[in-house]
Amino acid sequence: MIVAVCDNDSQAREKLIGLIQKYCERHRYEIHIDGYDSGSGLCEHRDRLLEYQMIFLDAHWKGTGGLKIAKALKKLVPDTDIVLVADSMDYAIDGYKVGAARFLLKDTMEETIEECLDALTAKGNPSHQLVEFSFVEGVVRFPVQDLIYVENSKHRQIFYTNSESYSMYRKLDEIEEELKAYGFVRAHQSFLINMRYIQKISSYVLTLLDGKQFSVPKARYAKVKKEYLDYKGFQ
Repeated sequence: MIVAVCDNDSQAREKLIGLIQKYCERHRYEIHIDGYDSGSGLCEHRDRLLEYQMIFLDAHWKGTGGLKIAKALKKLVPDTDIVLVADSMDYAIDGYKVGAARFLLKDTMEETIEECLDALTAKGNPSHQLVEFSFVEGVVRFPVQDLIYVENSKHRQIFYTNSESYSMYRKLDEIEEELKAYGFVRAHQSFLINMRYIQKISSYVLTLLDGKQFSVPKARYAKVKKEYLDYKGFQ
């Protein structure tokens, strides 16, 4: 799970980051948290925004600035959950008007963060769903959207997530069957790729958002491209 916490109050920001980390440790979730001290700094990282499952945003930012930032974020990443954090309930109604998924009071975060994260990780959006695998490194549980691709290498399947890599000894066909409902495409005999991270498919080359490229065999090309276009249309 990749989360952003945006608050110009460093003490409040670190406190919330700590609460989220403790929650993820209890539930055995893989977690990476980026901290930001300004809304403009957060919005500037366009590619990184696509990777966040949740963004915790200070609502009280120079008046209604936090609400404006939340509104801008929903336009940039409409599928990402925005959680507004504030000192009072004054921003709650306006927060939901700009599409915030949850509202947290800073004074009661210790008591309410559990329910907030439980609700957001259990949402029906497939990208929020958690998957669990038994790897050589141990049992790991993470949101399916964090998995970029799986590579078959020397009888091992290597899972590349946003922050770590894991390996297991299973057939890629079996893993494909488990992940096909979550927007993964078999672009090559040795690669299973999360279509969320595809930038384009052109001239038998599949390019990810980070620039990494995969050759798509001619025999698979039409099918892979159709699956990707269908996925984009569904999104």
